[in-house]
Amino acid sequence: MRLRFFSIFSMIALLLCAISGATAAEIGKITFVDGRVDILKQGMELTVPVDVNAAVSPGDIIRTKSNSRAEITLTNGTKIRLAQSSRAGISGQGKVDLFRGKIRTITGSNASIEVLTPNAVANANGKDFYFIHEKGSSWFYSVKGSLQASNKEAADQSIFVESDNCVRIASNLPMWNSCVYKIIDEQKHAWDTSTSEKVPVVAKLPSSGGVYAYTPLSGGVVDTPSLPVSIAFENLVCTQCPPLAEPPVQAPASIVKMGDWERTDNFCPVCVPRSPEVD
Repeated sequence: MRLRFFSIFSMIALLLCAISGATAAEIGKITFVDGRVDILKQGMELTVPVDVNAAVSPGDIIRTKSNSRAEITLTNGTKIRLAQSSRAGISGQGKVDLFRGKIRTITGSNASIEVLTPNAVANANGKDFYFIHEKGSSWFYSVKGSLQASNKEAADQSIFVESDNCVRIASNLPMWNSCVYKIIDEQKHAWDTSTSEKVPVVAKLPSSGGVYAYTPLSGGVVDTPSLPVSIAFENLVCTQCPPLAEPPVQAPASIVKMGDWERTDNFCPVCVPRSPEVD
């Protein structure tokens, strides 16, 4: 009887130690859930649904399904927000593996974070960034801060991205001038990763430039959770060509595809001076 009592006591003690160790390994919690979100704990084979206050440990993988979003708040204060259809692994306080989709990282100070996608690496230092990986390409947006980005196929080549700039990394694509930072893009990403329904969905576009409108490539209803759908647009004001000129040349629209979305940029016609007449 005494031996059996000692065995039970030992098992309880080991269990408490294991729980204590697991708690000590926690590096954050789930602080927002909208829709269907699950977690794959390190060493486990099956995912389980998560809700607010669920613990996050190194090696855990968070997945958001369609029409779903989530936010992880690490113990150092860094917030990692996942858009729908995203999958991200939390390797530590300053390291994230983005397998697919879109995340936003927000820090209260100029903290450092490393984000790895299947084809690229970003070492960021600052307060606010977006990281996207879709269909073999990666986009890194620096809102407030700077980052160093490199292609895994050419790790010895890298590019520095300052605030209000971005870079796209894909096979056989030069990193220089590969991405144009636009306010409407930033607002779209903020919309996708928002943890509140109070999000400005009608973008305020610059008074000069082109007309920008988001259209899902698949057509139909925009697949964004819990938010009203609006198309951002602005009338394009063009300068009329002078009378003594050739008929204006209409610049073709530029279509930029990014993940499940495309952006159409329209431009003003180009005025061509009339060639001088020869007697």
